[in-house]
Amino acid sequence: MKQSMKILKKIMKGGETMKKTIALVGMLLLLSIPSMAHAQNLLVNGGFESDGEQGHITGWTIDYNNNIFGVIDNPQSGSYNARNFWDGALRQDVAVTGGTAYQFSGWSYIPTATETIGTTWGSFFQIDWKTAAGGTAGTSWSAPNLKNLTRDQYNLTQSGAIVAPTTAAYARIKFGTWQGGDGTQYIPNPTDFDNLSFSVVPEPSSLLLLGTGIVGMLSATRKRKKA
Repeated sequence: MKQSMKILKKIMKGGETMKKTIALVGMLLLLSIPSMAHAQNLLVNGGFESDGEQGHITGWTIDYNNNIFGVIDNPQSGSYNARNFWDGALRQDVAVTGGTAYQFSGWSYIPTATETIGTTWGSFFQIDWKTAAGGTAGTSWSAPNLKNLTRDQYNLTQSGAIVAPTTAAYARIKFGTWQGGDGTQYIPNPTDFDNLSFSVVPEPSSLLLLGTGIVGMLSATRKRKKA
């Protein structure tokens, strides 16, 4: 950090051309942060575009009730989305490193419909942290009340940065819709999901090192030109 500040002070004493160059580099660095934050989606087929043995839910495992399939009539983007007919859930396990920060995002579409009075139900996104042996590691993250979001449109849900417990070996990403009672009550149907993402949150120190490296290179170039 001290070395970075020394370099910046030296550059600020330079000419207007150098200052403008640094300003441009800073802007480019800031613009790159969102793309870096979402550079690599660790989920397989998070957008349900891939087609394989399980159709467009290839890469996902049934968590309960085989009621989710890939469809083409209501994607948030692309050509396909996952559709839940009544109640069911899918999951996918992703290897993680304990102590590392991750972030999740996903889109859900809950329709307006007449519901049986007193019926308990909900649509959700959830992350369960698991040990290598399959046990529970730390506290789960969840967005359990997607039905409370604006109906008849896609809504984005984001977890923000969540740190994997030190004992976690993988994260179990789940989504779906559940229904209480004996299953005969009417709930809004179907519910749609699309563009799920789970990725590592870039560390501020990594971004600082990148910026320091760029500034250092420019400073060295300026010194060579003077020589």
